[in-house]
Amino acid sequence: MLNLIHQNPMYRGFRMKQKGPQINHLSFADDVIIFTSTDRHSMKIIMNTLKEYEHTSDQLINKEKSHFMIPSNTSQNIIDSIQEVIGFSKKDSPITYLGCPLYIDRQRIIYYSHLVEKVSKKICGWQGKILSFGGKITLIKHALQSMPIHTMSAISPPNTTIKYIESIIADFFWRRDQGKRKYHWASMKTMSLPYAEGGLGIKRLTDICTALQYKQWWNFRARTSLWGQFLKAKYCQRPNPVAKKIHTGKGALAYYTTNISSLNNATIAHFLINGKWNERKLRQRVPPPLIPHIPKAPNSSTNRVKDTTIRSFEIGKFSVLHWEICDTGKISKDQE
Repeated sequence: MLNLIHQNPMYRGFRMKQKGPQINHLSFADDVIIFTSTDRHSMKIIMNTLKEYEHTSDQLINKEKSHFMIPSNTSQNIIDSIQEVIGFSKKDSPITYLGCPLYIDRQRIIYYSHLVEKVSKKICGWQGKILSFGGKITLIKHALQSMPIHTMSAISPPNTTIKYIESIIADFFWRRDQGKRKYHWASMKTMSLPYAEGGLGIKRLTDICTALQYKQWWNFRARTSLWGQFLKAKYCQRPNPVAKKIHTGKGALAYYTTNISSLNNATIAHFLINGKWNERKLRQRVPPPLIPHIPKAPNSSTNRVKDTTIRSFEIGKFSVLHWEICDTGKISKDQE
């Protein structure tokens, strides 16, 4: 029913890019988020749609648990107008949806205090038990480190929050004696190394968060989803989302890298002439050791397959189920 609202010429919804999907709501089970403008007539259309749903399904919307959220600089007249039309109460940012904080404006450490609280409460329940170091390692790997995974897979918490959780885990491993912190005989970086390299095999949350960020990037570049379509329409309107503009050197995502230029917009067809590889262009853009291997690879012009993201994995999927930690503490393998 909400999907048909855009067909109403009198409806003015949440402004989005014309080339992207026009989204007015997201739903999961009985939780629904509706995006709209502050236009009174548009809000009345939404409320009439919800009333029609109540009449059809015999299910009532709980107004005490329903709220609306707007930017902090919104005038009081607009807030009063919204409350008058929809009858919901105003709730300040952030709100929790599916276990993740949703907020407006900048990211703040306090928005992720629930992660620290969950880990601290779990550890407090184990303090009175006599646990060996082996038992603590098992609890850290399979209980404590799995608690923030859901949030980190959807959104990246601040580094301060991740480091604080790691410090709580380290204190649990080395114990506290009458509230006093005991000496840590090894750093978290050393403990995260594999057994063969003198570590305990405890993965660092910073490395897990980085791997999950790579997972999100892979899904954005290699898969088709509503989330990906929205981001591409809003931030990445050129062929390569990381490419910089030629005259300004700026781009939506180019700020986060130093070795990407407008030349990255090229596709495989750019290196072909009449279905054959152009060796002159290959030498200009490809590292010399790779040039002998490229002519052996099939190209899209022979089988008329559309250019897609280049996959380095045989199954074409990115996995974060397993990775190895090197001496430097960096992720060296992100694929099983």
